[in-house]
Amino acid sequence: MKKLVVKDYEALSEMTANLVLSTMLQDKRVNLSLTGGSTPKRMYELLVDKMAGVEDLSNVFYYTFDETPIRNQEDVVVGFDNLDGLNRCFFEPAAVEAGHLTAMNDENYLDFPQLMADDGGLDLMLIGMGDDGHFCANMPECTQYDQEVYRVELSDIYPWNAPYQESIGENHSDYMYTLGLPALLKVKHVVLIVNGVKKAQAVKRALEGPLDAAFPSSYLRLLPNLTVILDEEAAELIEK
Repeated sequence: MKKLVVKDYEALSEMTANLVLSTMLQDKRVNLSLTGGSTPKRMYELLVDKMAGVEDLSNVFYYTFDETPIRNQEDVVVGFDNLDGLNRCFFEPAAVEAGHLTAMNDENYLDFPQLMADDGGLDLMLIGMGDDGHFCANMPECTQYDQEVYRVELSDIYPWNAPYQESIGENHSDYMYTLGLPALLKVKHVVLIVNGVKKAQAVKRALEGPLDAAFPSSYLRLLPNLTVILDEEAAELIEK
């Protein structure tokens, strides 16, 4: 595991954008899986600007690593939480062509590990971490550590479910699916980005605490190919 600590969120975003771009610029097919959420938003703004200066990125292909279908009150799917967010913050601003994006859905998620392997495997996966220790959609109390990909039925037996359902307003979601830890072990380079003092305790627990099945990110340190990029606030509790 390689740890990189930078001054602030802007520096974290700049470093991460440069790392992603350098991966894109390889003289071969490049397969990427990128995170949604709030942490990478500034990074995507910077990355889109940097990509605009590159003449040809037709070698770059994208894959999502989890998904939560969103249903309306009539139980009709009206959106996909992860894909919709990535479309807004990156895929649409970067004008990523449909043929270069493979998104998880109900029909293909079980085949996703093999699909990615057939395409040459992932060169880079960029992930974030929740203060509850989740990564991708590997959530506390329901992570299946021995599965490359799996589905979880959403239920209020999980304390994180009710706040999530509230966050999507009048809509709801019944299940989600995600790549699991064994799939990440096959990625050539996994990059974890975390910022802010609110996640400092989670960072310490993930990187320096015991392996804990109730805190999924504690298992990320088992990856032989992990780079962790933190700002000073997120890193304030870990050993220097």
